[in-house]
Amino acid sequence: AAEQSDGKGLKVAVWNAELFDAKGMCGGSACSAECRDKRRWIEEYIDGAEPDVVGILEVIASLKQLRVIRKWLRPRGYEVALLAGEGGSRREPGVFTNANAIVVAVRRSTVQLVSYSRRAERVIGVEVRVKAERRMQRVCFMHGSVKSAGDSPGEHPVRSFPHQLLQAKTWLAEKG
Repeated sequence: AAEQSDGKGLKVAVWNAELFDAKGMCGGSACSAECRDKRRWIEEYIDGAEPDVVGILEVIASLKQLRVIRKWLRPRGYEVALLAGEGGSRREPGVFTNANAIVVAVRRSTVQLVSYSRRAERVIGVEVRVKAERRMQRVCFMHGSVKSAGDSPGEHPVRSFPHQLLQAKTWLAEKG
């Protein structure tokens, strides 16, 4: 996990969970040993570090699993936003999976989730209100893509890291 503070009191953390299946987030038979280990690690980290905003990258999840994710994180004091998985970066055209979702958890005691939106493939922009400081803050979480076959040379392909970064920077700069 990587942590970052904005210098004003907002603590943001991000972790690439590498194929963390949302179906197993609440335990039970759908949860493999690897899934349980990842879940336990995230819980211990969140409980110990108490970040205000957490991005969990490379989750296997669709909007159908949002209820399961909320059930897991709400008792820990977090509200959840989800950018549903759009598949692997090396998938064949027309093949859909729920891989590479991004889960954003916002600590209810310190920040309020105002809005969130997809900024590009595997890029979610989240706007929160920092309660103690009465200010709005934007945060982006991004899981890098690789270039797609058939992209035009000289342009940032839609499925590329430069395109993702440009979309994130543009959105972050919109409100200063």
